[in-house]
Amino acid sequence: MKDNCTIKNMQGKETEDEKSLDYKLNFTGVFTIWEIEVKEDSKITADIYSVLDNEYIKVVLVNSKKEVINLSEGNFNEKVDVNLSRGKNYIKLVSKGSKGRLKMSISEDDSISFKRIDLEH
Repeated sequence: MKDNCTIKNMQGKETEDEKSLDYKLNFTGVFTIWEIEVKEDSKITADIYSVLDNEYIKVVLVNSKKEVINLSEGNFNEKVDVNLSRGKNYIKLVSKGSKGRLKMSISEDDSISFKRIDLEH
């Protein structure tokens, strides 16, 4: 799943040390938030909160096997256990013109390294 998005507005803050973000957003398309390198199969917890003007936004995991797994969709407020497979995994946002707010934080593990993907749009 390659990134391709049109961002009308994205404001917010990210905290690298805590692997968390808080965005006010208005965008269409797909973009990667984090690349996650995993030394061995692992599990993390994602705390996801979203309030949107429409129901079409998803947070997805693309695992090292290229499988796409929905973590959240639409308005959402839950903790989700995420199974990561050895290799590179990606956390992405997928939207069709959603406006609203997204907050997410992820637990860390010593066998996992996170890389923030910067938007170049």
